[in-house]
Parts: sequence; structure tokens; C-alpha cells
Amino acid sequence: MTLQSLEVRQAGNQPTMEPIMKFSVPDMSCGHCKATIGKSIEQADGTAQVEFDMENRTVTVTSTRSADEIAGVLKEAGYSSELLQQTR
Repeated sequence: MTLQSLEVRQAGNQPTMEPIMKFSVPDMSCGHCKATIGKSIEQADGTAQVEFDMENRTVTVTSTRSADEIAGVLKEAGYSSELLQQTR
């Protein structure tokens, strides 16, 4: 399954498309990890949408921040990550 959709937000009359980034986060293993990661991303971008796949240990983020910035947020939270896919 691929990430085909982009969230469209209205900014006046101009829709903007935010990138969707999927990261592998191999050390994410529990609810505490999920809460820490979610809170860290929310602090960096209050409008970000975060989805977790605990089984595959991936995090999908829709954000105005760059993939490098999100990877930095994950690192600061104590989690190594690898960008698997980016749409847009």
C-alpha cells in the first residue's frame, strides 16, 4: 500500500498540499514511545497529523516541516529513524 493521498488545507483561495512522510522507527515498541513521539512532533508543528503502525514500527507524518526536521525531532526525542517514503 502506498501513500497516494495528500491533505489539502485551504489558505484563502489557494489550497496547499503538505508532504506526507513515512519513517521507520525501530525502537518504537510501546504506548509510552507513541506518546513521546506524538508529543514531540506536535510541539514542533502543532498542525501535524501523526499516524502510528506499532506492528511495523513506522510513523507517518503530514506536516509543513521537512523530513530532515521531523527526523531531528525524532532524534531529540531519543528515537533513531529512517525516511522510507515521502509524497509531494
